[in-house]
Amino acid sequence: MKTKAVTISLLLFSFVCLTSCNNTGGKLEELEKQVNKIALNTANAEPIYRLYPTRNMWNFLKLDTRNGKISMVQFSVEDNEKQFEYELSNKALCENTAPGRFMLQPTENIYNFIMLDQVSGQTYQVQWSFEEDKRFIIPIK
Repeated sequence: MKTKAVTISLLLFSFVCLTSCNNTGGKLEELEKQVNKIALNTANAEPIYRLYPTRNMWNFLKLDTRNGKISMVQFSVEDNEKQFEYELSNKALCENTAPGRFMLQPTENIYNFIMLDQVSGQTYQVQWSFEEDKRFIIPIK
């Protein structure tokens, strides 16, 4: 997100410089088109991370949509010591892929989600828990 914001800021700065230098003709129009194109692409870009709510009001699953890594995130409105983030799996399911490859779908079970690899079609059972030995991500065969 910061890279996109910096890119847009630089383009807008260039746009302002060109307009203040009293450039006329096609150069100004071309730069304006480029700024609009980048802004549109940024608005439509897939995010790297997504938060998925669980049915526990204090907990979310944070998915890295590029590689399938998932963390459990807990927040609190009263006590900072009750806030934490734990990895469900620190193993990437694939390498060097674009954002948006993985997504989560909740199930009727409060602790389980189905994760879909939208490129390969592979599905995974994702179980979160407060107990470390009950957290896992396993392929569904």
